[in-house]
Amino acid sequence: MDDSTHRFFTWVLYIALIAGAVLLWFNEQKFPALALYAVFAAVALWFHRRYYTPEYKDPRGKFFLAAELLLALCIQYFDSTGFVELYLFIVIGDAFLAYGISFSLVFTAVSLSCYTAMLYMKIAPIGIADFWAEIDATLLACAVYVAVLINARHNIAAGKKNRLLAEDLRKKTEELEGANAELKAYALELEKTADLRAREKLLQELHDKLGHLLTTASVGVQAARVQAGIDPAAARERLDTVTQQLQTAMQSLRDVIRGGETAAENLSGFPESLLGLIGETEKRAGIRIGRSISDSAVGVLSELDAARQTFLYNALMEGLTNGIRHGGATEFQFSLSLEEPYLRFLLRDNGKGFLTLSPGFGLIKMRKNARRLEARVSLTSPGGGELEILLPVRSSAEDSAGLSESQ
Repeated sequence: MDDSTHRFFTWVLYIALIAGAVLLWFNEQKFPALALYAVFAAVALWFHRRYYTPEYKDPRGKFFLAAELLLALCIQYFDSTGFVELYLFIVIGDAFLAYGISFSLVFTAVSLSCYTAMLYMKIAPIGIADFWAEIDATLLACAVYVAVLINARHNIAAGKKNRLLAEDLRKKTEELEGANAELKAYALELEKTADLRAREKLLQELHDKLGHLLTTASVGVQAARVQAGIDPAAARERLDTVTQQLQTAMQSLRDVIRGGETAAENLSGFPESLLGLIGETEKRAGIRIGRSISDSAVGVLSELDAARQTFLYNALMEGLTNGIRHGGATEFQFSLSLEEPYLRFLLRDNGKGFLTLSPGFGLIKMRKNARRLEARVSLTSPGGGELEILLPVRSSAEDSAGLSESQ
């Protein structure tokens, strides 16, 4: 019961108690009836305030209900106004609105039985037919009253349930709005992180591939300068070695610029790198990503060259980023299987999908790398987003070389 309903029935109790006092004032035995009624009103008010609140219904209040019933029967004994049913209805109403339906029905049956017995004691001797004519209207009124109370309980419970449901929906809506804002923020962060990782990988490749070559080349030039006046042949040989180092450095630089081999992942644990990316994305975005990597695919992944590993890693990162940022996805399903001579990469999400696709920098780069690796990329929206990649385990040149060796 909410606060407003509780206040309503509190005012009904106050009005009923005042009406009862007014009726007893006109009773023939005024003073004993009013004294008992004062005790009855005090018990009823104490029960209502102490055990009958919107938040809590104390089982000990049932003892006060019994005391109220006893006092109501005493008032009935002294009452000559013919309105004693008002007190009985107050007690029954307290029971129905404070406790369970089973207890309330039993308490009502006991109350009516006591009321009937007390009434018979007051007007006996009398015939059964005459006695029934005396109480039939009261019993009918009580039956209607009980039906009204049961309906009121149902309406109160339904209203409370609806209010709780509305409050729960409001909280869930706020949670969803908050989660959506977090997803959008994380999508932007993930995009920035992806760009940062790309720059970090580029710097790492430049450092690893060019730093060592240029350093050793510089040492070679200094050695050739020292040897030039002492042993010109050795100096020329040293300069030839430096020239080869510089050519290798230039080729490495071209590879880095083309995005050919910029992977900074631990190639010996590439399957773990994919799973690590999935786990990190799940944790930071609060989404679910199902994953399935077949045993045959696991065996092949670690044997792929760096370009193919980098391509798959970046494709997974791009797919997750686009699904979260543009599709608003909260669930993904990722699978990687071996279907000779291809590795089949499949990423699905439950986002809103797309009608027309306008590729950004990430997709353009993915397709460029796919053409270089002879892979096929398919991006569709069958009720969400779906990215499918068929990546050859080996290039056509490698297959031709292997075929020639077998012949």
